[in-house]
Amino acid sequence: MLGDKFILGDRVYFSGRTKLKLTAVDNKSGIKEVLYSINNEPEIKYTDPFYLPNRSGLHNVKFRAVDNTNNPVKDDFEHSIGVIYVDLTGPSLNHSFSGPTFNKADTIFISPKTNILLSGSDPEAGLKKISFGMDGAQEETTYSKAFNVTSSGLHSLSYFGYDNVNNKNSKKTDFIVDVTGPEISSQFSTPLSKESKYPSYVTIYLAAVDAEVGVDQIRYSINDGKEQLYIAPLKGFLKDKEYTIKMSAVDLLGNTSQKVVSFKTDKY
Repeated sequence: MLGDKFILGDRVYFSGRTKLKLTAVDNKSGIKEVLYSINNEPEIKYTDPFYLPNRSGLHNVKFRAVDNTNNPVKDDFEHSIGVIYVDLTGPSLNHSFSGPTFNKADTIFISPKTNILLSGSDPEAGLKKISFGMDGAQEETTYSKAFNVTSSGLHSLSYFGYDNVNNKNSKKTDFIVDVTGPEISSQFSTPLSKESKYPSYVTIYLAAVDAEVGVDQIRYSINDGKEQLYIAPLKGFLKDKEYTIKMSAVDLLGNTSQKVVSFKTDKY
């Protein structure tokens, strides 16, 4: 055998790159010739290592040796039979995301906390390993467990599967990592007075915008009170009082941002 070989139980696997080498020994008159047959086809005189048929599946190889007296060699080489499985295809591959994801048109967005999982299977020689490279990297990293990509922006993941006779398959996927929470804004219904105060009857509107995946919710607390979900404009402030409003917004991937607004109300 010259090339990739894998033995599992009583089955021998070859890749399409593997050549079969036959050897016979006769200590008396010497070997005149070795003949072989593949899949019960007519015998061929053996001269050099040869490839098996370029077809996946089992192949029967029979070979025999004849000595210089034209007698069959009476040893293990007489009518030896090899059943060899030729494996021409690499593993099937797949990827998945575990954690926050968002699909927009034909683009998938993930967060820095999203796990990327790779998997593969090979029904012939069996899966040997999976490796991957990020953003055009030439060096492959062996995959052992789920991983994250934490840098913002568009990324390209190439991943590769090898079976036990080193057939290779590859796949590629692109995704965008979103690491930024929404942009929060607040708007007061009345302008500031000359004393930089707002009337107590002011109404405050909160809003948030997320350019990538959209806003999930806005929450707020007033003067370190209980945090609440924002569902309506804020009003009902007391006269001549200081207020601090802490706001947080979460996008559809779980990215969070905060903003703080402080102001004083007037005597009316």
